Amino acid sequence: MTPLRPRGVRAEHGMTLIEVLVTSLVLVVGMMATLAIFSKSSKTAVTAERRVAMVSVAQREIERLRPLPYEQLGLSAAIAPDAATVAPPGSPAEGEAVVPGGVVAPGPEPFAVEGMTGKVYRYVTWRAQDCPLVNTRISTRVANELGVAQADVSARLGDMCPGTTDTKRITVVVVPDSTPETGGPFKPIRLASMFVDPSGGVADDPTGTSLRVDIPSPGQTLSPAGSPDPGQVYDDAVEQSHFLTDTPCENTGRIPVTASHSVRDTSINGSTCTGKQPDLMVAQAPGGPAGGTLFDYSSDLPRAVPGGLVIKGDDRDDACGTAYRYSNASAERRKRSVHTWASVKSTQVAKTAAAGGRATFSIWTSTADGSSSPGRLCVTLWQRSTGAVLGKVQYDLPAWPDEPTPLAVSFDLEHVTIPAGERLMLTARVPSSSGSDISLFYDHAAYPGAVSIAMQKGSEWR
Repeated sequence: MTPLRPRGVRAEHGMTLIEVLVTSLVLVVGMMATLAIFSKSSKTAVTAERRVAMVSVAQREIERLRPLPYEQLGLSAAIAPDAATVAPPGSPAEGEAVVPGGVVAPGPEPFAVEGMTGKVYRYVTWRAQDCPLVNTRISTRVANELGVAQADVSARLGDMCPGTTDTKRITVVVVPDSTPETGGPFKPIRLASMFVDPSGGVADDPTGTSLRVDIPSPGQTLSPAGSPDPGQVYDDAVEQSHFLTDTPCENTGRIPVTASHSVRDTSINGSTCTGKQPDLMVAQAPGGPAGGTLFDYSSDLPRAVPGGLVIKGDDRDDACGTAYRYSNASAERRKRSVHTWASVKSTQVAKTAAAGGRATFSIWTSTADGSSSPGRLCVTLWQRSTGAVLGKVQYDLPAWPDEPTPLAVSFDLEHVTIPAGERLMLTARVPSSSGSDISLFYDHAAYPGAVSIAMQKGSEWR
């Protein structure tokens, strides 16, 4: 017969009932915490997959409409009453006049992809070409070259981008349904793309006739208004896109990304494609599945949204466009605040647009920490051999997006002749005044990033 043991006294290899209960409680709490982590991770992954699916739907719509003739880019019917709740309010198209009389159906049209359903809305609006510096830049150059008064040149030029119907903007909005199966609610996805009349140029007037200005010989006065002399005809511009990659520029083309890596130092002074070097820009948009993995290009830096490149706030002043090249001594600390891309080498002499030249930087972006904080991004386009700045812009938002969102910003472009064998350089920098570190997403089928440059027709980048 086993002897009774006093309550609370353990056997040599046994446990009391209280210890068993405490141990069980600890195990249960630990298992619940683990399950909660798995559940949250699973939910995050599912949410990311569904957002990628929505982006794929929006991009497919943009690409489907892109081949349409410019004159057919307009809405074929009135905008649905419920459309005002999703777009264009809150998008760049807000306040722009609708383009009627086209073939684009506004929707809503249902969609179903990867278990998600919802509606697609389309908008076509008139977009003003904002170029306040073009007239000053051109009139100053013409006046200096011909020895005439700048005021006379400006009077003959007039507004280089008159009116509010210079270009068209297509906005596609994808609004998913919220169901017990898909979860949610999810925010709508908005994608926009600008279209320029191919029969005209950046500096065309509202009638579609090429802008002309009478330019006399040096020392002569300008011809009076209405002179029959046609004068100089500005060449049409051709827009060329250089897509950002995660491939070092020592290569001649994009190399598919297969793994995450720590941030590369692209800030070296006089960036060349040896040693520490910029990443590459190519003419082809990134391919692959829209739902493929978006790898991390700065895995040594924390961020809320996985993937892409984090650019941390710099410790230098806020003069956007002047602090884009650094000495070797400062490159180590700059590599996390500055990132540079280099185009492939030109094979012929190239020229940027002769008049009204513009460039547009398009990127998917968010704050690095997932907050909706103020953000500032400096973008500089420059020439590698000389360091000459072709164009620059400071992009400010009072609330930078807290999740990957497509943004585009345009800036004036200098008219330059670029010799064969040269590279164009694009530098993105977050200055110290930015309220947040910024993530950039690119080199992915669902997140293409590029700089589009107006080149002179016949002298494109090749």
